[in-house]
Amino acid sequence: MTFIARAAVVAMVLQSGAAAALPKIGAAAPAYAFAEVLNRSESSAKALTPESLRGKVVVLDFFATWCAPCVASVPQTNALADELSDQPIVFLAVANEDRPTLEAFLKKTPMRAWLVLDAEGQTYRNYMISGLPFVVVIGKDGRVAEFTHPSRLNRASLEKLAKAPSLSGTRTILSAIE
Repeated sequence: MTFIARAAVVAMVLQSGAAAALPKIGAAAPAYAFAEVLNRSESSAKALTPESLRGKVVVLDFFATWCAPCVASVPQTNALADELSDQPIVFLAVANEDRPTLEAFLKKTPMRAWLVLDAEGQTYRNYMISGLPFVVVIGKDGRVAEFTHPSRLNRASLEKLAKAPSLSGTRTILSAIE
């Protein structure tokens, strides 16, 4: 996250009086909870927890149908999800819009990422999301590995992260690839 972006988030938090700390690279990832998975019939959103996904790289792509850059990134995310389908990597498009809007979007635009409804905005709050698109990559050990834009995600960096035993040294791996 750039200095300016982080400063904007800090200013917003200070104005709101919120006491939550900004997530940090290398720190344990904040909790996430989903009310529903919209594009997978075989899975329950309740099963998509930090504990159940431990051992997998988790790409949290904070997404909205009204966000042009979010929509523009769908083909690239779809390609990555297809290319990395044999890797321990889970792509989650986290939305906080209503179900009918998201279902209409899915009819026109298929998504390979699991499209999940944020449970009452809790995941957005836990990650202090104030602008879209925004991606948080979580390592297999449950620690924040990277904050980025979906257009900056790439196969090589995600594969290296999936093969890494832990997060130590991961930031340099991700940064060196970009």
